[in-house]
Amino acid sequence: MIANDEHTTIHAVEQGGESERFSLIKQVRLWEMYAAMVKCRITAETAQQMRAHGRDVANLDATLGWEATAAAVTVDLHTEDGLSITTESMLAALLKGAKLETLLAGPRNAAAHQSAETVGLGVGLLPQHDSNEARLHTACGVAMAHKMRRSGRVVVAFLETDEEVLASNRQALAFCGRHGLPMVLVDLHATNQRTSLVEHQSDEALAGFAHGVPVIAADGSDVVAVYRVVSEALGRARMNRGATLIECLGPTHEATRAWRNDEQPHDPIAAMESYLGEKGLFRKERKDEIIAEFQQELRAAIGNPLV
Repeated sequence: MIANDEHTTIHAVEQGGESERFSLIKQVRLWEMYAAMVKCRITAETAQQMRAHGRDVANLDATLGWEATAAAVTVDLHTEDGLSITTESMLAALLKGAKLETLLAGPRNAAAHQSAETVGLGVGLLPQHDSNEARLHTACGVAMAHKMRRSGRVVVAFLETDEEVLASNRQALAFCGRHGLPMVLVDLHATNQRTSLVEHQSDEALAGFAHGVPVIAADGSDVVAVYRVVSEALGRARMNRGATLIECLGPTHEATRAWRNDEQPHDPIAAMESYLGEKGLFRKERKDEIIAEFQQELRAAIGNPLV
């Protein structure tokens, strides 16, 4: 079952039936997510421009097209909730409080193996490791500590998608399912891919279980759809009802290349603008304010990006 603007899905997977409608999302939350998406896009495009001018900065091209997922996953995280990122989800760190100058330098530096907070990666952003297995081991360990303390805190961990890391992903899922960890695992897939993690998956619906963990699919370019699924998954985790795996289906490699050529098929930001417009909420002057404010923040953090 692919999440949409109408229905919950975790309940449907657990109970095997139709679910109740979500309550309406507050306007302020919709605008927060839209602003977060715009900031992610500007950051990735700024990094592209800086690299084109010979600046040694992080390559954020893989984040293009995933702005909706980054915004939806992070907008309701608490300060002390944990977040473990991958290459595609790197800009989720920005939304969790990472400093722009640290993020643009790339997360896999020597300092990132120390305390994430002391190097400016933001409170709750878990340190990177040299392997996917070690990164997920850390994430599961933090989640286990939250569970034992009954803290109500959660860990969100994005999964690497390369074939060679499937074993470590399965191990992490099995550990989550066995111990009922307060985690939300997010698997990013191109729309022309199918996951290798889901068990008993039907051809009609991308929904099921992976090692006892409910698995839900959402359109990764639809911030509202992802938010609705993530919101329920976070609620489950905070109530110690266990982990959820969210399969976010996003742009193909061809689509992400199109962004570099100013072609924007299924642009998540344009889609959100249309959604806000249909609700009578979109204001171009507000968009301009968001862009201006963030560009000022960028200049304050890194100076002129083209120098």
